[in-house]
Amino acid sequence: MAEPAIRIENLTVTHGRHPAVHHLSGSVAAGSLTAVIGPNGAGKTTLLRAIAGLHPLSGGRITLSGRVALLPQAAAVDRAFPIACRDVVLFGLWQRIGAFARVQAADMARAEEALAAVGLAGFARPDAQGVWRGFDVDYCRAVAIAIFNDANRVRFVPTTAQQRFPAIQSGEVDVLIRNTTWTLTRDVSLGLDFTGINFYDGQGFMVRTSLGVRRASELNGATICVQPGTTTERNLTDWARANRIQFTPVVIERLEEVVQAYLAGRCDAYTVDVSALAAGRLSLSNPDDYVILPEVISKEPLGPWVRQGDDQWFDIVRWTIYALIEAEELGAEAAAQHYFRKPAARLTPAEAARLAVLLPAPKRYGARLGSGYLESRTQTILARMGAVRVP
Repeated sequence: MAEPAIRIENLTVTHGRHPAVHHLSGSVAAGSLTAVIGPNGAGKTTLLRAIAGLHPLSGGRITLSGRVALLPQAAAVDRAFPIACRDVVLFGLWQRIGAFARVQAADMARAEEALAAVGLAGFARPDAQGVWRGFDVDYCRAVAIAIFNDANRVRFVPTTAQQRFPAIQSGEVDVLIRNTTWTLTRDVSLGLDFTGINFYDGQGFMVRTSLGVRRASELNGATICVQPGTTTERNLTDWARANRIQFTPVVIERLEEVVQAYLAGRCDAYTVDVSALAAGRLSLSNPDDYVILPEVISKEPLGPWVRQGDDQWFDIVRWTIYALIEAEELGAEAAAQHYFRKPAARLTPAEAARLAVLLPAPKRYGARLGSGYLESRTQTILARMGAVRVP
């Protein structure tokens, strides 16, 4: 049996005369994901600090098979200090290259790939300063403007494909805007409502150029990386069965781990929505070494989800989306000009009539949507968000 990464024997840790951890024993297997759960004051942080060697032991023993690092929930740091997220990622090189060695171009490329893995480039990803940006992020900020008149009154909670629905169902998040496909099964069985389509996508495949594969039909016998608990996994199975293609799935939950497994050569192909493939390919240091195959094997209407039972919140999210879509179609600048009663010579009479229906609607019906701000918020959304960007 393999030696555990952490072994705890009869551990006691105190704060002064008060025990925080009392006669605790247990072990953590190497390579495992372990959660320490308990109410505030139960001693969770004290235990972690003791394991990391940051808090003295009052009794017992902790045995480690390697090094341990502790990332605290908060730290007393100078927020104005000029350090970017990329710099923090590069800290991971210290053990290999030392504290004062020059960072090479290949190291910078690896740091960029790691940052890309945090979120989907083009949809939701923190920039070098840690500010979330992207298509989905813009929709979140638009909803914040509709409610609070403040695009920054939003907290972004990254989730995995399997964690996203429990996060919205439990109330951890108020709205799910995360490349999530609208399906009949989800609509009728999850206790959620789909508010509207903001992006049409489809599933595809990416392979190494050196593999010599030009079409998905040539993937017979291949190993394919895919995320579990997604329409992607089911689409892959259905497509392979319909086309009599045999394949071996490599199923990994987190998107960044799927990408890393693919880059490490654990699978011949990687399948997900084409937008995600394109974003991932562009974030690589050697994008020309990979090709996205031409076949699109599914239809993926994406958009925000909310919990059932709150019709006012549903309407606010839905009509924020529709206002942005209409403004994008007609030109956000022209829409804003029209709303602020400035000349809009480029508008046809038909377009002006459509704007006349769209833009005053929040003022007439905002109170019914449950938001006093929303009575005049369409003009603010259009003015502050501008054109909706396509990733």
